[in-house]
Amino acid sequence: MPSGGKITLAFLFLIIPFGAMAQENQSDYFRDRNGDTWHQLFLEIKGAELLEMKYLKDTVLIQGELASDCFSVVFRNYNGKGPVTLSIRDSTGHV
Repeated sequence: MPSGGKITLAFLFLIIPFGAMAQENQSDYFRDRNGDTWHQLFLEIKGAELLEMKYLKDTVLIQGELASDCFSVVFRNYNGKGPVTLSIRDSTGHV
């Protein structure tokens, strides 16, 4: 085997670990600095206040807040357990 083949093979082994380390240092576009993921649920009506948000099947409460546009709710770390239900008060006071 020519010596050029050994040099190329050794060079590839040196490049691969550095490439893997560079990928680990890239930021994750789906997580914030705390490691949380954020999700948005769009509303059909303009809300005035988010009263309650929970998973449909196990009624575990979810922390969320009404977005500044009042037409969506922003919440973090949705675990994919299933549908989410929420109670919202609109500008007329109806729930």
